[in-house]
Amino acid sequence: DYARYIQAFPEGKTDGEGLFGIGDNHAEECMFRIAVSHVFLGQYEKALELLPEYQKKYPKGFYLADAKYRIAVCFYAASEFDEVAKQCETWVKEFPEHEMEGEVQALLGDAYGALNRKEEAIVAYVRSYKKAGTDEVLNYSLFEASKYMQKLGRWDDVGRLFAEFVEAK
Repeated sequence: DYARYIQAFPEGKTDGEGLFGIGDNHAEECMFRIAVSHVFLGQYEKALELLPEYQKKYPKGFYLADAKYRIAVCFYAASEFDEVAKQCETWVKEFPEHEMEGEVQALLGDAYGALNRKEEAIVAYVRSYKKAGTDEVLNYSLFEASKYMQKLGRWDDVGRLFAEFVEAK
């Protein structure tokens, strides 16, 4: 349906109800959803073709931050951890205070962990839990930070981490 919409209305403008019963410009959303659907299907190579096309067509698009995050996810699936770290670090600079920062910081922590950069992983996970937009990301990142602190024998930091969390929440 998304592809049919773009084919029928390449610029997203309709002269009435349009394909989805709407008259607004939704070509950008359709293009993004087609690309991201390949991420969810595990078709990372195809997603890595389509997400940059979205970025090129909509360099200030509504879904730009999400598209760049999904590109980093694709590199993670390919075990390209240095590239994931680079992509996430760039994302954080480009989109400060964005609602997705918790997810991006968690992915950054995962990349650092895979690269055996435990201290950097801890920092990313702590940032992630503090910025998390969902309980799932908060829980995941809090316990990942704790896990790496434990591996480094930083038991006092583990205690402070959870004490800070309890006090804040």
